[in-house]
Amino acid sequence: MSIVFALLASVVVMSISAPSALGTNSSGSVLEIQVAGQGSIPSDATSAVLNIASARASADGFVVAWPCGSPRPDTASLNYRKGQPISNATIIAIGDGGKICLANSTDTDLIVDANAALTATTGVVTANPIRIHDTRDSSPNEAGATLEIQVSGRNNVPEDSEAAVLNIAAARGANNGFVTAWPCGDPRPTASSLNYRAGEAVSNATIIAIGDGGKICLSSSTSADLVVDLNGIVSGNADFAGGAPIRLLDTRGGNPNGAGATHEVAIAGAGIAPANATAAVINIAATNATAAGFVTAWPCGTPRPNAASLNYGTAGAISNSTTVGIGDDGKICLFTSTSADLVVDVNGAFEGDDLATFPPVRLEDTRITDTSGGGGDGDTTTTGGDGDTTTTGGGGGGDTTTTGGGGDTTTPTPSGTQFFESFDGNTGLDRFRTGLFHRDDTVITQHSWQGDHDLDCNAPPTERTIDRNDIDGWRYLCKDHLMTSIGDTSGYSVGWFSPDQVFDSITEVCWDVNLTDLGSRQWWKVAVLSTSAPDIMSEVAASELSDLNGSDRAIASYGGVGGWKGKMRIGDERQDWFGMDSGDDKKTRYPACFRDNGNGTLTFTMTGPKDGGAVSTESFTSAGSFPDGPLKVVFQDHNYTPTKSDNGVGTPVGFTWHWDNIIIS
Repeated sequence: MSIVFALLASVVVMSISAPSALGTNSSGSVLEIQVAGQGSIPSDATSAVLNIASARASADGFVVAWPCGSPRPDTASLNYRKGQPISNATIIAIGDGGKICLANSTDTDLIVDANAALTATTGVVTANPIRIHDTRDSSPNEAGATLEIQVSGRNNVPEDSEAAVLNIAAARGANNGFVTAWPCGDPRPTASSLNYRAGEAVSNATIIAIGDGGKICLSSSTSADLVVDLNGIVSGNADFAGGAPIRLLDTRGGNPNGAGATHEVAIAGAGIAPANATAAVINIAATNATAAGFVTAWPCGTPRPNAASLNYGTAGAISNSTTVGIGDDGKICLFTSTSADLVVDVNGAFEGDDLATFPPVRLEDTRITDTSGGGGDGDTTTTGGDGDTTTTGGGGGGDTTTTGGGGDTTTPTPSGTQFFESFDGNTGLDRFRTGLFHRDDTVITQHSWQGDHDLDCNAPPTERTIDRNDIDGWRYLCKDHLMTSIGDTSGYSVGWFSPDQVFDSITEVCWDVNLTDLGSRQWWKVAVLSTSAPDIMSEVAASELSDLNGSDRAIASYGGVGGWKGKMRIGDERQDWFGMDSGDDKKTRYPACFRDNGNGTLTFTMTGPKDGGAVSTESFTSAGSFPDGPLKVVFQDHNYTPTKSDNGVGTPVGFTWHWDNIIIS
């Protein structure tokens, strides 16, 4: 019987985290994540292909993933290093209540995306992960030596198993190096399943065909400890084609993939992938990058998703394994945000008509942070799991070394961006132009108001007094993010900030912001503008401001007159969207993105509590495009006659927005 393998494109469409679950996951705590039945994931799904990322870790550590309801295993699905984003793809069985469980050894943000789901156990069988080899118990694998590992016939693995779902880790390498995995009995391929750096640990999950005698073979290019965990098996009756890995692409001998360029790679019918293959298990590596960036992999012929399969830096190479649908003409597409060499190996492919595609699901993102300062301070200790290894990368790709990992499932970094500011250390405001507009010169009532955070930057609900006449006091840094607070009581006011940078073209603007219910007369706007356009525009009568029209602007806004709705304004057109708000919660910041899809449409994506319910991520697409360059991006805080929202007490409340992680790509 064939399997039902449900593949998801790598884009974010939904988050099902409850507000109480948001924030850095504490050391040793267990995070339960609902998988089955979320979005379009089948309710009877038995396993999920996940990308698990760590970001903003307080100390080196590791993540253990397992089916809820089963004992926590002595394995690790991801190793990470302090402050460095990294991710690893793996296949995890779904446990009690349709959930998978995660535990991390030190405080860190966790981001989990589901890329695929298995809806039957007849072809791919997953269970609680088990450790099948660990050279740390004896001696490391010597450089160039081949290590044979018995898979079939042990740990209840059937003798006729076709392939193994493995997590392979290298630790304590004598020098920078790589690991190659292949079915025993076949020639050692020119491919790699994992890269590592001297003295550091890294892991990568992949599917490897089982060879002669039920064994898989491993070889490390330098002396290193090798740790292998078994997450599942592919039985002999599955629609899976496997064999020795085949290298399909290596640009190191020619031209690297340019910044913003897309490379098409033919997979169906190439090497071990059948002509009717519908999805492929591949390792993607990036090296020789001119700047930090990311790789996105997706089926050719479909829109490029707002996600990434791999993050990379400039200090070396990094790779990650993923399962990606095969698109038009049997190809997958690879996008690099900066110029980098790409190396792609295929480890296997799924074929047949049992592949059902559906929209992807983001299952967890603890980067939705609060302004109290979050986790990451204080001492942490390692508690169980894989333990004595830490990581800087993961994945395949050949004789390269590694320093990063992940994709845009990790905390926003300078990867692949033209401008990035996280305001870490309460710095970065000097990178922005700022301005303040008051429509009326005469103050009718109060000349001051209360903004979030006191002068010592204590967390809300503490407040600071902001005076209307202080042209700089309305914007300030606290708790590693930027506040804008406009409370002029005489009429219409706008504060704005804009990166002090001109952009030739822009694909996407992303930011984090709170969704506090500030009433119907406060709103923010994020505008992509021609440099010739004014920095601020009017949505109400204000003769000093330009009308909100023209083809030189595209605007995403939220809140304001007419109710708590997201809006897009393209030229003279306004499109209302949906209602979200987080009540009086001033701490939580939620991610949002405004994207030009390159096909005559714009998409505005927001995460937040929809209609007072659970946190979700939703997207709205409308006809339009960003203006032609040169361009600027302006973030605006609008306030319209707040005395009408003061509940009759004559004192305006604190109208404060909290901004963070500004990314312009």
